[in-house]
Amino acid sequence: MEIGEKLDIFYRAAVEAAKEQAGAVCSESERDCRGQLLDYEEQKKRQQEAKERIATERVRKEVNREVSAILMEQKREYYSAKEQKKEQLFARVEEKLEGYRKTDDYVKLLAEKIRKAADFADGEALTVYLDAEDGGLLQQLSAAGEEYPGCTVTVGDEKFGGGIRAAVPAKNILLDEAFGSRLHEEKEKFSFDVEA
Repeated sequence: MEIGEKLDIFYRAAVEAAKEQAGAVCSESERDCRGQLLDYEEQKKRQQEAKERIATERVRKEVNREVSAILMEQKREYYSAKEQKKEQLFARVEEKLEGYRKTDDYVKLLAEKIRKAADFADGEALTVYLDAEDGGLLQQLSAAGEEYPGCTVTVGDEKFGGGIRAAVPAKNILLDEAFGSRLHEEKEKFSFDVEA
C-alpha cells in the first residue's frame, strides 16, 4: 500500500472520528440546551402562575371590599328604614293613646289602677299622681282614692303620657303605671325582626 492510500485511509478515519466526536458533542449540547429550555419554560410558567395568582387575589380582595361596602350601605339603609318605620309606628300608638285618654274607659282604667295601688299599699299612706294633663279628672278620681284610708290623689308636676304614678313612702316604693314609661319600655325592646 502506498503512502497516498494510507493517508487517504487515515484521513477518512480521522474525519469519521471527528464527525463522531462532533456528533457526540452536538448531542450533548442539544441535550443541555433542551434541559435548560425546559427549566426556563418551567420557571416562566411558575412566574406567570404566581403573577396570575397575585392578580386574582388582588381582584378578589377588591371585589370583596366593594361587596362589603355595598352590604354596609344596604345594612345602614335597612336599619335606617327600620328605625323610621318604628318611629312612625310608635307615633301612631301615641296618637291612639291620646285618643284613648279622652274616653270614659280611660277614667275607669285610672280608677282601677288607683284601687290596685291602694291594695298594694295595704293600709300604708299612699300618694297617687295623675299626669299633669289629666288635671281635669282629679275631682272624679279623688273619689276612687277616698275609698281607701291614707290614699291621696293629686296632679303631678310632669307629663308622663297618662296613667298614674304612686308613692308608698313607708315601703320606699314608687309604682310606675305611666303610659309613657310603658311606651318607652316597649319601644326599647321592639323589633321588626322575626325569629325563625
